[in-house]
Amino acid sequence: MMFSSRSSTVYSYRDDTEMNTYSLRQDLEEHFRPVFQQFVYGGEKIALHDLRRLLENRRYRRLLPPDKVHDLLDLADFNPGKALTYNEFVKQIVGYSEDDFDGIESSAEVTSKSGIKKKDKNSGFLFYLCRNSIPNIELGDYLHGYRWCPPPFFMIAISITQIVFFALSAENVKNTTVPMSALEGVEVNSSLIYKPTRRYEAWRFITYAFLHQGYVHLILTLVYQLFFGIPLEIVFKFWRLMIVYFVGVITGSLLQSVCDHYVGMVGGSAGIYAIMTAHCLTFVYNWKQLNRDIKESTLSRILCSVPLRFVIILIIALVDIGLAVYRRFYLPDPYKIGLCGHGGGILAGIFVAKPFMRDIKRYPWQQNSGWLALFTFLALIGGAVVFNVAYKGYPATDWS
Repeated sequence: MMFSSRSSTVYSYRDDTEMNTYSLRQDLEEHFRPVFQQFVYGGEKIALHDLRRLLENRRYRRLLPPDKVHDLLDLADFNPGKALTYNEFVKQIVGYSEDDFDGIESSAEVTSKSGIKKKDKNSGFLFYLCRNSIPNIELGDYLHGYRWCPPPFFMIAISITQIVFFALSAENVKNTTVPMSALEGVEVNSSLIYKPTRRYEAWRFITYAFLHQGYVHLILTLVYQLFFGIPLEIVFKFWRLMIVYFVGVITGSLLQSVCDHYVGMVGGSAGIYAIMTAHCLTFVYNWKQLNRDIKESTLSRILCSVPLRFVIILIIALVDIGLAVYRRFYLPDPYKIGLCGHGGGILAGIFVAKPFMRDIKRYPWQQNSGWLALFTFLALIGGAVVFNVAYKGYPATDWS
C-alpha cells in the first residue's frame, strides 16, 4: 500500500530545546491527518502495521520527536493487528488529544487555566545540572516528573567506598618506605589490588577499582564521578550507570592482564572512563538536538555548551593519563601501576554507549546494539580467560 506524498515543504523535527507544541500540532494536521483519513477503518484510523511502515519513511519520521517515534514503533511491535485513531495518535505525540487541545504557549512561563503560572520544564538548577546528557526537549519532560526516588546513590556510594579504602590504605603504608603522597603510595600487598601473580583470585579483577595510588589519583576519579557521574545517574538511573561502570572495570583489568603481564593495577579510572566515553559518544549521536535554545543568553549557552563540556572532560583525562604514564614507567618496580584500565574503559564505553546512554526510554535488551554489546563483552571475558590460562609468559603464580 502506498502512502500519498504531497508537494509541500519538507519539515524537520525542531532542534531547539523548547519545541513549539502548536507548530508540532500543525505538522500533525498537515502531514499525518490526511494519511489517517485515506485508510478505511471506520473513521480517521490506521492499522499499527501500516503506521510502522509510515514511520520507516524518513520524511515522516523526521517530523516527530525521536522518543515518540520509538514509542510508536514499540506500540506497533507489541500490538499487531490493532488500529490507532488519529486522536489517540495525537495524544501519544503531544500528551493530549485533539479534544483537549486549546494551545500551549512556548515561553519561559506557561499560564494555566486557573491563572497560576507554572515554571517551564526546561529551566531550573536540575535541568542545567543534567543538561546535554540527552536531547534537551526529552530532558525537560523527564525532569518534569522526576521524584528523586531512588536518589543518585550509586556514584556517591562508590566514591565513599573509595575514600574509606584510601584512608585505610594510607594508614597501612604510612610507616613504609613509600607512604601515601600526592602521586605515590599504595598498599601493594592488599587483597583488593589486581596482581598478575594472584590472578586466580577473581575478585581482584573488580576490587582494584576501590584503591588508588596517591591522593591526586583519587581526586581526579572523584571529580569525574561526582561532577559528571551524578547528573548522568539522575537521567539514566543507577542501574545503567552501575552496569556501564563495572563493565568498564572488568574490561580494564582483563585488558591489563592480557597486555601488561608483570604489572598490577589500582584505581577507578576504567569504570569512569567507560561512562565518560559513552557520554561523549552520545554528544555525537544527539549533536543536532543539544544546546540549541536560541532564547538563552550568550554566556549561558557557552557555559552549557557541548564543546566546553567535552574540552573539560578531555583536559581532565589528559592529566589523568599523563599521571598514569608516570606511575607505570617512572616508579620503582613494586609500585608500578598499569595504565591499560584507561584503554579498557574507553573500549567498554564505545560498546555500551548506544544501548545504555542514548535513549532513556528504550531498554538495552530492546535494541540490537544492546545484544551486540552483551555478546562482545562475553566474548572478551571468554577470550581473556582462555589467554590467562594458556599463556605461559606470566610471572610465577603466588599461592601463599
